[in-house]
Amino acid sequence: MRLVFPLLLLALATPVRAAEVDQEFTGPGIDASVSIDEIFPRAQTFTVGLAGTLTQVDLSLALGPATLATDEILFDVRPTDGSGTPLLDDGSALAVVAIPATQLTGVLDPGDLFEIDLSAFALQVAPGDRLAIVLRAAVPF
Repeated sequence: MRLVFPLLLLALATPVRAAEVDQEFTGPGIDASVSIDEIFPRAQTFTVGLAGTLTQVDLSLALGPATLATDEILFDVRPTDGSGTPLLDDGSALAVVAIPATQLTGVLDPGDLFEIDLSAFALQVAPGDRLAIVLRAAVPF
C-alpha cells in the first residue's frame, strides 16, 4: 500500500499484489512547509484503505538552516487513540527509522519525495486502522 500526503506517501504490499498506492495526498506543496524540532514534532494521521504490509512511506523532507551533518530526524508510525489523536508516548511506535541529515538536501523540490523503507518491520495493517506518521528531531529540520 502506498499513501501520499503533503508530507508522505505510503506503500503497502499484499500477499497477492506487489506494492501499490493505498492513499495519496499532495497538499499545498512546499509553500506550506513546517519545521520539525524538539519543541514541535509533526504528525499526519491516516486511515488505512487496503489490507497488507506497510512497506514504504514517501515524504517531502529537507534540511533546515540550523541542521548539522551529525543531526538526525526520527520518523515513526504509531497508533492513535479513540479520537484519532496520535499516542504521545514515543514507545508506542510500531516502526521507527532514524534519518541522518547527510541523506537529505537543503533545498526542497516539490516533485522530490524521500523514500522510507518500512519492509523490515513487517507492519500488518487492515482497512479502517487509524495510524499516525510522526516526525521528531532534537534540532530544527
